[in-house]
Amino acid sequence: MTGGGADQTKTRRIRKWAMTPSVWQALALLACAALAACGEASPWTALVVAPRKDVAGQPESVGLFRSLEDCRAAAVAKLAERGWSGDGSYHCGYRCEPHRDAFVCESMQR
Repeated sequence: MTGGGADQTKTRRIRKWAMTPSVWQALALLACAALAACGEASPWTALVVAPRKDVAGQPESVGLFRSLEDCRAAAVAKLAERGWSGDGSYHCGYRCEPHRDAFVCESMQR
């Protein structure tokens, strides 16, 4: 029966350690770091704009991309798909966030 008491003490120690605030803080910090790393995996947003004669010129997001080159290629392909190659335009935004009817980006490239 002495083995059972040792197991209970070990279980209490594990539970006590697992519930300490520092463990939760460390886990929260790791989760935040992981999410931030995921967000950085695709920092470029491809935006296409229809010719003014077709639509009011609101940007349409094509997707997220890891590189500026991939972003540009996807935007040009989307313009061609829509038949806007001659009149439409595109931009690739770095770290964009949607805001009302537009996108707010740290920088924009063509």
